[in-house]
Amino acid sequence: MLLKPVFDYIKFNGLSKEEDCPFHPKESDNPVYVAEHFEVADDVDETQLLARVAEHPVVGSIVSHPNFDELKKGEYYEGVPIDLKPEDAEFLHCILIIGYGTDYGPDGEAIQYWLVRNSDGETWADKGYGKIKRKISMEGKKWDVENK
Repeated sequence: MLLKPVFDYIKFNGLSKEEDCPFHPKESDNPVYVAEHFEVADDVDETQLLARVAEHPVVGSIVSHPNFDELKKGEYYEGVPIDLKPEDAEFLHCILIIGYGTDYGPDGEAIQYWLVRNSDGETWADKGYGKIKRKISMEGKKWDVENK
């Protein structure tokens, strides 16, 4: 469980809201918000993930790849090259899945996607938000944070 220690820390120590805590590499007395409950879920299928994202944001992980790092506004991340398996990746990158939708390409083809927020800041994709094509993103484990 890669993220369980992170979620345990959040549960017991809390987090500050981004607007309350601009990055400064030192301790501060900014307000702290605590997630009282979280769930770590393995092998979540797409139907289950759609239901969870409809209720609240979900923390997930993807195999880190330059295609993701270089994503621009209007583009869709289509996953890692077909010959790279998740277990062969150097590391996983955490994302916040905040929604989903369907766009239509110039030929009328439906493009289903996950709307995600990345931790790389506003210079990534569309002011820190991007789209990952659905289906390609369902291999491996998913983690879910639920704040009740």
